[in-house]
Amino acid sequence: MPTETPSPSPTPTPTAAAAPRTPPSVPELPARVPVATEVPVEGPTPQYGSRYDYLVTCDPRTPVWLDDGDGQYSWDSTDRMIECKEEQGAVIAMSVRFEEARLLTIYEADIGMPVAFRTLTRTGFDDAAIAEVAEQTGTQEVDIELNCYQDYVGYIQVGDRFANCMESYDTVRLTDAPLADALTSLEIGPTFERQLHLYPS
Repeated sequence: MPTETPSPSPTPTPTAAAAPRTPPSVPELPARVPVATEVPVEGPTPQYGSRYDYLVTCDPRTPVWLDDGDGQYSWDSTDRMIECKEEQGAVIAMSVRFEEARLLTIYEADIGMPVAFRTLTRTGFDDAAIAEVAEQTGTQEVDIELNCYQDYVGYIQVGDRFANCMESYDTVRLTDAPLADALTSLEIGPTFERQLHLYPS
């Protein structure tokens, strides 16, 4: 006796309960915080109540900052970032408080550690600092760039070379200043507490 072939029937439409579920999203892992390394600094040990100038050799690929106490790298914190630009040899961070006297970096072995010097504010750097910047820049003369800010109307002077901030957020530059004079006998307005950028002339 032949077997009866069942008549075809329409495929049932899946209900909402039977519909495939979207798997739950995987929470993003927090970004890894780079490990900060303290930069060795040559110069006097910071003392509470004193202010210091820091001379730091530059490589724009490496973030360097004066730490506000948390040891973390963040543009949003109150850290004082050491801003290095292309073609720049060094930075002088002026009038650094004791509370932010730790200099930190994100160390990269293929780039190397920045070299840094510290001195009491406006007392000038020593011969070792001059020799290091001369080696870094390959010159005995530098251009000194100052970024004016807010209501700062001070000046910068090396020997008979003079530049004055006439407007807020202006940039002034002294050119072809002898490196030794720039690091030992630089004169600058008493209220300036920012950075000076040194470029090989």
